[in-house]
Amino acid sequence: MKNGNLIKKIHFCINRIKSIRFIFVFLGITSLALMSCSKPSVDESSNTPTAPAAPAAPKYLYVASGLCQAGANTTFTTVTSSNRVYRLDLITGQMERMLADYSGPPAISGDSPIGILPFNNDFFLSVVERAGARRVEKVPFTGSSDRPYLTQDTTLLANTLLSVVPVATGGYYFSRTTTIGKMSSTGITQMATVVGGTPGGACGASNTKYSAVESTLLGHLIFANSVASNNRIGIIQNTGTTCLAGVNAPQVAAFPSAMLRIPGTNQLLVAYAGSTTTADINSIQVYDITETSSSASIGGPTKIYDYASTNSSFALYGISSMAFDSASNSLFVATAISNATTVVNYNIEKFNYDPNTKTLTKPIAGLYKSYSLDTKCISGMFIQ
Repeated sequence: MKNGNLIKKIHFCINRIKSIRFIFVFLGITSLALMSCSKPSVDESSNTPTAPAAPAAPKYLYVASGLCQAGANTTFTTVTSSNRVYRLDLITGQMERMLADYSGPPAISGDSPIGILPFNNDFFLSVVERAGARRVEKVPFTGSSDRPYLTQDTTLLANTLLSVVPVATGGYYFSRTTTIGKMSSTGITQMATVVGGTPGGACGASNTKYSAVESTLLGHLIFANSVASNNRIGIIQNTGTTCLAGVNAPQVAAFPSAMLRIPGTNQLLVAYAGSTTTADINSIQVYDITETSSSASIGGPTKIYDYASTNSSFALYGISSMAFDSASNSLFVATAISNATTVVNYNIEKFNYDPNTKTLTKPIAGLYKSYSLDTKCISGMFIQ
């Protein structure tokens, strides 16, 4: 009897142990299952699809065809120019959109865009030359015949408008044949005359055609004077009047026709134009600007192009405008379609320019943009 009770107790204990074991096993399995449900494995999470990156916004070359400066080579007037503003696909050079047509209503015969430049996210500026109706218009990037005026100030726009450029420290410089003025970024005239026709010193004593303007990093004014007796470039202090530096053109008959400062640097590209194909007449020269708030010097030049010493695939003659794309180091150059003494139309060529080595190469065999009814004459370009 005692042995029977002992056996029953042993069986009872064994069954209890089995039950407890089962409970622990069950709890363990349950815990693992819950953990696997609440937290994905590394492999599972790594397979989660990610949203594709947004495509880059397209970039365009904005072009104005109006009264331009190219030495004595061009005879286009405010009436005979194409007088249109449009944009090209930056990669292909194909016309993407007409933005402002001054060859028809609401424009009046003689309205001619002499320059264009960025303004804000919605508008760019078009500077229109016509005696008695000179103005700066705000043109929507999408294009429109409704173009509100930023300014018509006759003290700023006093005589024939030739060139315009943004100032690195804010505002815009306007060249007006024998004088240069400055406007704020909001359209207020800041200096009706930054410099007149007789700046003196290395800047020259008889400046009667300010064909192009640029700005140094500190906002000093860089000018080009395009008159045979005084072809030169110079720098005027940003406070006005004071000549800081000046250099002659490489040849007396070489007219400075277009200027471009490489963004973020004080490296200045100057295009010269003339009516012959001899050396240093139709060329592009690079100058290095050194400056302080009250001084400046012009170093160089380094010649990166000369019509007289290049092959026909690089034929640049009577250059009227240039634009630079820092993202790709692409230089766009508006050039006459031939070396005829009187230019009849313009092409746009595309080059690669290396600011470090100061070398110019041609990446494509053909023209970037061939001449058309819209390219007489290329007066301004910018990229955005």
